[in-house]
Amino acid sequence: MPSLDIGALLEAHRKNAAALTNANQVVFDGLKTLAQRQGDLFKTTVDDYSKVTSAVLAGASFEDRATTSRPTPPDISTSRPLTVSASCPTSRSKPTSLQLTS
Repeated sequence: MPSLDIGALLEAHRKNAAALTNANQVVFDGLKTLAQRQGDLFKTTVDDYSKVTSAVLAGASFEDRATTSRPTPPDISTSRPLTVSASCPTSRSKPTSLQLTS
């Protein structure tokens, strides 16, 4: 009758836990980077609208406001993708990669 190798079973669970921890870290890093990027875009948007609001409230004539250039929002469709990658030394699979496009 085959015996159960407790050491091998514990080692397999340790490797699974390490792989799960690594995958969670990759996801966390990607979400952190995404949140920072969104925060930067929000700050830029608020700053741009503050400038426009200040110009409107400054009391310039309609003709002056119509000819004054407005700030152009950033084109996020051409931004470079945010990439986070990591590998687990105990895993035999390829390194985990998470790509976020902003």
